[in-house]
Amino acid sequence: ALSGQVQARKRRHPRLPVSLPVTFRTGGSLDSRQGVLLEISLGGALLRCDAPLRPIDREVVVEVLLPGGAVPVTLSGRVAYLSESGAGLRFVYRDGGGSRRIRELIRRLKAS
Repeated sequence: ALSGQVQARKRRHPRLPVSLPVTFRTGGSLDSRQGVLLEISLGGALLRCDAPLRPIDREVVVEVLLPGGAVPVTLSGRVAYLSESGAGLRFVYRDGGGSRRIRELIRRLKAS
């Protein structure tokens, strides 16, 4: 990077560092697993879990219970990349309310 050959990727959306326990399912499975969101933004999140979420582009449905919330918020995404920290998820908006749910989730996380 110092030699000018490698350029840092600029993120489209700023990431919010969090440590938020979640439940998630993969690829149409009904089996739920536990994980932790380490970062979240309007475009995606970083999910840490026990086993790698291979392959890339695998569907993931994450359920997040907000602090003080009674019903979990459901977010749909796909695995965008894998790293030592976890799996990078890219959110998929299946309905008009998807981005609104994520915006509200991030607003509440910033406030808490």
